Amino acid sequence: MENMLEKVIRQGYGSIDFTVNRDETDCLGVVYASHLKAWFVRGREEVISVKYLAQLYEETGESFVVTNSEQHFHKPAKYGDKVQVRTIPFCDGNYRLGFDQSIWNVTTQQKLVSGFVEMVAVSKEFKLVPLPKSLCQDLLKLEPCKANFEFVKLKGRGIPRKKKVEKCTGSVCVYPLVIYKADTDFTGIAYHPNYYRWFEQARSHSKMGNVLVALKESHNVGPVLRSVKIQYKTGARPYEQLQVVTTPVKEHSSRYVLGSEQVLYRVQDKEPLVVGFTEIVFVNLDSKLPVPIPEEILSVLEL
Repeated sequence: MENMLEKVIRQGYGSIDFTVNRDETDCLGVVYASHLKAWFVRGREEVISVKYLAQLYEETGESFVVTNSEQHFHKPAKYGDKVQVRTIPFCDGNYRLGFDQSIWNVTTQQKLVSGFVEMVAVSKEFKLVPLPKSLCQDLLKLEPCKANFEFVKLKGRGIPRKKKVEKCTGSVCVYPLVIYKADTDFTGIAYHPNYYRWFEQARSHSKMGNVLVALKESHNVGPVLRSVKIQYKTGARPYEQLQVVTTPVKEHSSRYVLGSEQVLYRVQDKEPLVVGFTEIVFVNLDSKLPVPIPEEILSVLEL
């Protein structure tokens, strides 16, 4: 890890470059959100070192799991683009590991995505354990890199805890889901970028999904993700019966932004596994410029 630390100190951040592949894009011609999240994973593992993480798991059974994440999507990445993931890791006390991350277009030097990820260390039984002392000592050397944060506010939380208030909600949609082995990683629980994919599927499965095809044909308009906040309470496991409940929230919406709360539940005991909040905007598919939320969407979602 020492050589990587020297690189991070020299640059002011860790970095890894990609060229966008065909299978990372969607029908709108841009990179699908779950792939952007997977790039963040590779960015973190580039800085911390896959070799170190694998050795830690092999010797102690300990691994790192995501507890909170937040991303804002500024501009799309397209097929063939050269992109760079920038990562600045830091310890937040003895138990929380934070990452300020961003994705940039290498050619234009435009920022495409900025975000924050919080992780904790757990045992093989998924019990919380302190961060490895050697890792915290190494990351202390990166304190000067905090000046290059793109998203995290110093001494702030990535996802502020807000008081619960009564919300005016629209039409609720329940999307059934089953987790399979291909959805998991070596720790035995769902690979967390998959939650982005499942949440998108749930939004499309809602009443809104019934009018998206018609909107594309009649107005050349489609939805894109503007921002997402997710809290991971416990991991989903193979073959569990789950459901995603999607609820549009009027208070978090505007003329251009559609806000929705999404919760992944275990059907058996109604336990919430993952809680998310997403913001969607609609864009002209040619110009990629935002347009007001179509009346057809507001009507079908009862907002």
